[in-house]
Amino acid sequence: MQTNKELSKIKRRNAKIYPVYKMFAWDLLFFYSIEFLFYTITKKVTTSEVLIINGFYLLFRILMQIPAVTITDFLGKRKSIILGNIMIAIYVLILIIFPGAISIIIADLIFSLRI
Repeated sequence: MQTNKELSKIKRRNAKIYPVYKMFAWDLLFFYSIEFLFYTITKKVTTSEVLIINGFYLLFRILMQIPAVTITDFLGKRKSIILGNIMIAIYVLILIIFPGAISIIIADLIFSLRI
């Protein structure tokens, strides 16, 4: 059983680590150029399809905001972060395994639910 002092120390350490985690895990501006090249070169998606896919992603982000917040409120912050990381893993697996623009749109739907 941990004492209050130990728990306080752990919480302070987590509070220092979380912004660094968030910076690397959620910095989509850095990864956008890599994502664009991945779609066009590896997935053989045209430039116009990439723009349509990004439009769908933004639409999914707006539509899934309320369900995502509801899930976070129900599960709590820690479990929702874990669930978000699982969704990112599913997103990456779909991108790796399935070809074409439709699979990217489906992966974006799953990716938009993460908090």
